[in-house]
Amino acid sequence: MNFSKSREKIIIYFLFSVVIRLCIIVFHFFFFSWPSKPWDQLIIGSLEPYFDYKYYYRKFAEEFINGTWFPYVSKASNQILDSYIYPPLFLYIISIPVILSVDLVFIPLFLADISLPFVIYRFLERSNGKEVAQWGFLALTFCPLTILYNGGFLFNTSLVTLVFIVSIYFVYVKRFNCAILTLTVAFLLKQIILFFILPILIYIVLKSPKNDYTLSSYLSVIVKYGAILIGTAFVGSLPWIFLSPHTYFETVLMNQQATFNPTFISRELTWPVQWYSFLIELEVPYWFLYIVAFLNFTMLGLLSVQAINFSLLIFWYRKKSLDWHKLLNLLLYTAILSHLFLPRGVYKYYFTLLVPLVILWICINYSTTLKQSSAHRRKVFLIFFTVCLLLILMHRLLYLLLIWGIFFFMLNSDLDFNIRRFKRKFSSNDG
Repeated sequence: MNFSKSREKIIIYFLFSVVIRLCIIVFHFFFFSWPSKPWDQLIIGSLEPYFDYKYYYRKFAEEFINGTWFPYVSKASNQILDSYIYPPLFLYIISIPVILSVDLVFIPLFLADISLPFVIYRFLERSNGKEVAQWGFLALTFCPLTILYNGGFLFNTSLVTLVFIVSIYFVYVKRFNCAILTLTVAFLLKQIILFFILPILIYIVLKSPKNDYTLSSYLSVIVKYGAILIGTAFVGSLPWIFLSPHTYFETVLMNQQATFNPTFISRELTWPVQWYSFLIELEVPYWFLYIVAFLNFTMLGLLSVQAINFSLLIFWYRKKSLDWHKLLNLLLYTAILSHLFLPRGVYKYYFTLLVPLVILWICINYSTTLKQSSAHRRKVFLIFFTVCLLLILMHRLLYLLLIWGIFFFMLNSDLDFNIRRFKRKFSSNDG
């Protein structure tokens, strides 16, 4: 792929990717079947081509618009409706097209997916220049993960990813009111955003006061942004927060429960998996599983990530080194570790939320490389594309090991970068 093309040819690439997505939608609906042979088991075990859109999202939207079912309060007439586990805004958005036809439910999901590259382009053009922005646009446009899961299989992550990245963009340009508002909207689309609220809120609070670093100024900022966050979440939760508060909070908080007496059982093909699920299939001793999975089933992993976020942000702030790049790194690592430590487990499509964060990380950390030549940009693209393709093709019991590998690679890269920057600063001061 030539990364020196004009804007018109890049748009042609984009339209080609849209056609690929549409072809996958058609292929998925008419040619995939549930497992009946060993080969089918292999396909399901690697691609995870579930029919959430066809059998769940369409049903949710149709029943809601018809007034025959309401989330959190109605006693479901079938198991499909009983499985609604999302915040309300997701249901509202996918239900709008049902006014015309239930066959159009895919439109908001599809539009969100194909709109995201333009947000990334705008983001990177402002932060790193046109060449890097074009690379980021094409990398996201042709990312196998987003093409397959958000564009082709129409999973629910496209909407939340789009709004979440818009929120991060507002943080970058220091439009903090808009950042908190869109972050809360993202949470009302999919509750996985809960993991990012604390680090973004702390960063915004620490970066808001200008020439007034008194306790009262910080308290006023906390009250201001807390009011935007809580107020938006409250309005978006009406009327369900009053009609069925227990069910509503249980749903939006993902019904995660800590335990010290876990049961390790084999994963069905339709169940989410944990990073240690392959060890269960290998029938390793219970005591060994208990040790390696301890951070997951006790929820100490999730809590530790948030504690580390808080500590690092305060530490960097006191050292006067807190900047946008550190926040981006923190959000990326939070995303990876929160998914790995999620007690109920994850599906592959969950990681489409990480893709734009990874692209932003690459464009910032390897900006010099991407600006050198088209050959360098092509090389980085091929590495990125290959890793994403491997995540799709690897069996669902093993691919999380690759996610661990990606995490440690990025962490090591950031450590090397900081060490080199410290040595340059020390050398210049010594001179």
